[in-house]
Amino acid sequence: MAAMFAFNAAVLAASSSLAHVHETAITVGSTTVDKCDPYSWKDYLITVDESLVNANLLFELYGTDTPFDPTALSVSMWEDEVPLDRHAEHKTERANGKLWAVGMNNNCFKIGVVTLGVKCGPTEVNYELKVIEVSAVLIPDAAVHGEVCPDEWVYHYFNTSTTMHFGPGNNLRYTLTMDEGGGVGNIVMKHLQAPIKKVPPYFQLRSESAALTQVVDMCNVEEGRMYLGLLGEASVAGCFSYDVTVEEWMDNATHVCSEDIHAEAIDPATLADRTLPVDHMERASCEPYEWFDFYFPVDSHMLDEQDNFVFEVEQLSDQAEDNTLSVHLFSETIPDHRTTEIVTSTPSDGIYSLAIPSNELRAISYYLSIKCGPTRERFRTAAFLIRGKLLGPADAVHGELCPNEWIYHSLALDGASSGSGSSSSSSSSASSSTASSSSASSSAASSSSSSRAPPNGTG
Repeated sequence: MAAMFAFNAAVLAASSSLAHVHETAITVGSTTVDKCDPYSWKDYLITVDESLVNANLLFELYGTDTPFDPTALSVSMWEDEVPLDRHAEHKTERANGKLWAVGMNNNCFKIGVVTLGVKCGPTEVNYELKVIEVSAVLIPDAAVHGEVCPDEWVYHYFNTSTTMHFGPGNNLRYTLTMDEGGGVGNIVMKHLQAPIKKVPPYFQLRSESAALTQVVDMCNVEEGRMYLGLLGEASVAGCFSYDVTVEEWMDNATHVCSEDIHAEAIDPATLADRTLPVDHMERASCEPYEWFDFYFPVDSHMLDEQDNFVFEVEQLSDQAEDNTLSVHLFSETIPDHRTTEIVTSTPSDGIYSLAIPSNELRAISYYLSIKCGPTRERFRTAAFLIRGKLLGPADAVHGELCPNEWIYHSLALDGASSGSGSSSSSSSSASSSTASSSSASSSAASSSSSSRAPPNGTG
């Protein structure tokens, strides 16, 4: 009972504290000179209406203190009501070039009141806050000035419906210029919809040491919006400015448009933080509400051997609590919505586990993704291989079986060899007993949210 009263008191204290967060109204084009006190919040509210639907918005906070600390504060953005715990999916905690920046790009635009929250660390911080509008709409031969910041997208588009110039032989040419001393970014183009990932073909922009002009063509354009996306990267310069123009042109006898479409295959390992080897522990951690992704490739040899795989994630925090992690398995790619039916959030003795049985295994890329809850967590992860194909009556396979998961073994009786067999084993931090050739031993493991039923046969 005392613990409950203490918890309620803490909640009331936090609510009372947040109720007194100072709020300031800001507008597009404004510059606000302000400061935040140690461990305190300052909120800035901007009303986004229909007059801004063809724009990108950038919120840039410039630190004015000397010496400068790039981790002195954090900037969070909420497009809806600010939650009590003030958790934000869209935030930045480290400055680039004395700038902290978050944005609302044209593809994620939302009408309403947007709240920008600035929180100081252990010291007072002085800063200037700017609200910058970057037009998304391009008109032939009219330059648009813009800015893009690290880890933020800015979108421009030309709507071919306005000039009715589209179809085979109708092309667009985008020209982007940057002054010397700018930052680092990437251009990604896409027909009819905004690009949301940096996938080939893309063009990297670097103007730290020299001015830059980048020309890119978009060929055989359709009717509708043709998008040019700019994605900023971390650099000493931080955000950078540019000018962009678009012009229409047609194929002719001397010049036929050429556009790289998927010019090179993207390396699937680049979508993850690290590659997960077989039968080897990998240590990692994730920040509150953040993800850590492992890449796990499966080849044709694994299919030939009818391999099964068990993934285990063990919490290493000193005071680990249940349900502070969730473990997700994705196939082929990591979707933006991060939704999958193969997920577990219930550990057993601090171990979460998922499995891919041999009858579901494919020669593709898999991604094991761990998401933290409200606290930072340390963990170690392993992928254990359990061979499914038995070579004969004397063959022995060591394995692990997790609750609500299937492991399959098979024996081709007409082609099975007699006499001495071979053995295969898989090591684990959890103890397990020797299994027979058609079953697997049980170990400490978690249950997944979906139990996959077997096909005809025995699991």
